[in-house]
Amino acid sequence: MSAAETYAHWVLDPSNAYRTGRLTKLAAQRFLNDLKREDIYFDEEEANRICNFAENHVRLWEDKWRGKPVKLMPWVKFALQNIYGWFWKDTGLRRFTRGYIQISKKNIKTTLAGIIANYHLFADTRINTPKIFV
Repeated sequence: MSAAETYAHWVLDPSNAYRTGRLTKLAAQRFLNDLKREDIYFDEEEANRICNFAENHVRLWEDKWRGKPVKLMPWVKFALQNIYGWFWKDTGLRRFTRGYIQISKKNIKTTLAGIIANYHLFADTRINTPKIFV
């Protein structure tokens, strides 16, 4: 089971009813519903690639965290795997070509943008000439 699927089940668990918001619950439900669709598929190996890249190759650079590896929180893995793990069955192309993640201040916005940009520059095997707008 992927980290995204595990997180989706956690979000929808009735004992966690007050820990997440309505939109997070809807995103988790959509993820689980999409696993049953016939026109798309979730490639767990491909979804893990960006998370593994972040945790194995990206280091933090500020203050007391300088030089320490990134450790992604479950919600970040859910967001990244949701964007990078879905593919169309008929074409083999990624389902999502754009993503929008809204995060309050001091919650790894810059780090996440850096992870995504560096992943596309150095590790994404599906895009030969990436265009990165941060």
